[in-house]
Amino acid sequence: MSKKRILINSIVIFFLISQIALAIKLEEILEKVEKQKEILNDMEAIITMNKLVGNRIFTEKAKYYYKKPAMIRMEYSPSGLIVITKGDEVMIKEISSSGSRVIKKPIETEIISVDGEKLKFIDKYYITIDEVESKGNIYKLNCYSKILESKYLKIELYIDYDKGVIIKIKGYDRNNKIMYERENKDYHLMSNCWFPYKVITKYYQPNIITVENIFEEIEINKGIDDSMFKF
Repeated sequence: MSKKRILINSIVIFFLISQIALAIKLEEILEKVEKQKEILNDMEAIITMNKLVGNRIFTEKAKYYYKKPAMIRMEYSPSGLIVITKGDEVMIKEISSSGSRVIKKPIETEIISVDGEKLKFIDKYYITIDEVESKGNIYKLNCYSKILESKYLKIELYIDYDKGVIIKIKGYDRNNKIMYERENKDYHLMSNCWFPYKVITKYYQPNIITVENIFEEIEINKGIDDSMFKF
């Protein structure tokens, strides 16, 4: 066998081994995130939302409720606005001096999640892995959409493998321009569940808007009743 043939065979074998290792590592990473999410069944908290638009800051507070699978209730003060999301629908109840108005509509978004079905989002994306910090066990998952109609070309997930949590998400449009960036910060361990006390989201299109959510008075796995999320 020629040296050239040996070299080619070695490259092929190395590629196959690296692909197998990548598949194993990817599943390990997602399994770690999934196990962390399995701990959190429900929660409630007070959220302070600081919204920066240009040079102006708008602050609002809300009572926040969450329950699996994908149910959220937000009670805003002092406006009295109530927003409930359940699956792919949202209900908005507005209260004014003339009475109340209820709006129901589908949620027009694409969410990467490993909550619920095991690794359910993996079939929608081609995924590669970069090791960002070997010492801190931080990995970046580059997720390229397989769906041509998707508004996202790519979504980057930064995962703390030791904690099993997503610390950053970045979304890019079909022209590979960044649309948004979300950072989950200041994680605390509560009832064996790592939870971020601060979430900062920066929207780049059409204008730059930064939203800082600060969580306080957090209570986990209280057993919130489904009636809290009725439309």
